[in-house]
Amino acid sequence: MRKCFTNYNYFYIIFDMERKIFKRIKNVKSIVGLDIGTSKIVALVAEVDNYGDTHIVGIGEAKSQGIDKGSVTKLDSASKAIQKALKEAEEMSGHRIDGVFISNIWSAY
Repeated sequence: MRKCFTNYNYFYIIFDMERKIFKRIKNVKSIVGLDIGTSKIVALVAEVDNYGDTHIVGIGEAKSQGIDKGSVTKLDSASKAIQKALKEAEEMSGHRIDGVFISNIWSAY
């Protein structure tokens, strides 16, 4: 896979797994990944080409609010931060986001 955003390489793990799943579904044109962290929330939009390869076309970031040590402490604040990241990714990519894949990658402290 080609690297577009080197700071977001962990998303390529997710996109590679999802690409294998979506290769079997012919009408899928895009994938959205969402990483909810303690310090920031990142949303990525990738297009799936005819060969099943993914290409990142949109990215959105927001400072995490209402999240402490990986746990949601204030649902309203966390929801607003997630919506902001998704809106930025939507605007950059030109895609309407209907659903996302949420990463489940934990770092060792």
